[in-house]
Amino acid sequence: MSEPLQSLDSLNDSFFRLSPDAIIVGDANGMVRHANPAASRLSGFSEAELIGQPAEHFIHPEDLPKLRSGLQKVFKGELVEGYELRALVKGGGYIWQEWNGVPLEGRSGFLSIGRDLTRRKTVEAELRESEEQFRRLAENATDMIYRMALPEGRYEYVSPASFHLFGYSPEAFYRNRLLVRDRLHPDWLEYFEQHWQMLLQGVVPATYEYQIVHRSGEVRWLNQRNMLVKADDGRPTAIEGIVTDVTARKQAEAEVLRLNSTLEQRVEERTAELKAVNEELESFSYSVSHDFRGPLRAINSFSEILREEYGHCLDAVGRDYLGRIATAAETMGRLIDGLLGLSRVLRSEVRSEPVDLSAVAHEILNEMQAARPQRQMGWRIEPELIVQGDPVLLRAMLQNLLDNAWKYTRHCLEPFIDVGRQRQESDTVFFVRDNGVGFEKQDAQKLFQPFQRLHAREDYEGSGIGLATVRRIVQRHGGRVWAAGTPNQGATIFFSISNAL
Repeated sequence: MSEPLQSLDSLNDSFFRLSPDAIIVGDANGMVRHANPAASRLSGFSEAELIGQPAEHFIHPEDLPKLRSGLQKVFKGELVEGYELRALVKGGGYIWQEWNGVPLEGRSGFLSIGRDLTRRKTVEAELRESEEQFRRLAENATDMIYRMALPEGRYEYVSPASFHLFGYSPEAFYRNRLLVRDRLHPDWLEYFEQHWQMLLQGVVPATYEYQIVHRSGEVRWLNQRNMLVKADDGRPTAIEGIVTDVTARKQAEAEVLRLNSTLEQRVEERTAELKAVNEELESFSYSVSHDFRGPLRAINSFSEILREEYGHCLDAVGRDYLGRIATAAETMGRLIDGLLGLSRVLRSEVRSEPVDLSAVAHEILNEMQAARPQRQMGWRIEPELIVQGDPVLLRAMLQNLLDNAWKYTRHCLEPFIDVGRQRQESDTVFFVRDNGVGFEKQDAQKLFQPFQRLHAREDYEGSGIGLATVRRIVQRHGGRVWAAGTPNQGATIFFSISNAL
């Protein structure tokens, strides 16, 4: 090892050893002669590995021209400051250093100090990335993002969305700090003049809405959200904000207000219409109840007189015709009863109280069994089928369902009716099931239409109104009704009630 250029005693030994910066002493050939502990710590090379090697061996290849240029200046007796170089680290990689060089006495060598810049470079890279992300977001956002310097009111940044909101590019805002005022709708000019000076002083609402006239001439509503930026001493230095086009929302709000303003009138008109419909329905029901029954009674009466007083004068065909007249009149009477019942369901007010469908079903079936003791009917009724509803209407519903089940099991050897409930997803569903004649799957929807019959009238009596009445009662209780069946294997009528308990 060659002799040192100078004795370390002539240097500040404490500074050399304790400095956090890397200190390298080199000769006129660029060879390392001394290295302090910080140089070893930062590079990972030991002092022995550093000394005797060219300084260039420890610099990133891309930064060698910069190092050589700096050394040439040092060897000319110049002071070099602020060179940013990448110093290699043992094992791979590098760290950033700020390199400063000074010539030794007699230009016999150089002394360099390298300050670690890695943390600063990392922060700068993160800031650049953050700024780039912000710029990408801002320049692709549909809302206009801006920053205004205070107190001069000069725009420092305006995003490209300004063209969509105002019809002007960001450059137009940079040139004219009062561009927003120039585009304000006349209704808002007074507001602007009153608040502009307060705005420049940092007195600004967090959010507000106003109207502008777009460059195209279209009037638009804008919503502006602001954040005040202050210096360490509390002095306002800038306003940062986001401006959003809320024209569609404002138009929708105006339409809602317009509709609400006419709502009361429309409710009154609708109420009057419903009242008129109800009055017509009551008039129709009155006609059905009184005007239709008079002719039917006459038909029945004269048919009976003909049968008793002139029956002996008629042959078999005539007597058959007379019987058909009587049967048709009786059927017409049942239809009238069904229509009146459906009319009452449509018009009646629905009460709400707990109703035990199990108890009601027992009552109905016991009455039916007492009225037809010759039928040996079996049944099962699940207990505590309790719902909230109108007791009169719900009894009428069960009466129709059980009448149907009783009727269509007429030809079964062991007729059976099952009344119960089951869970379907989150709903409680009730059912009335029988093992009677059933029906085809494609006919399920016909069951609930008035006067729709799936079986011949001579086989099974009825008006075709019962299940239509059931559907209306269920709907008035907020539920739904449907059917399932198989020919000669029975039918099941399902129904739900919105307030099942």
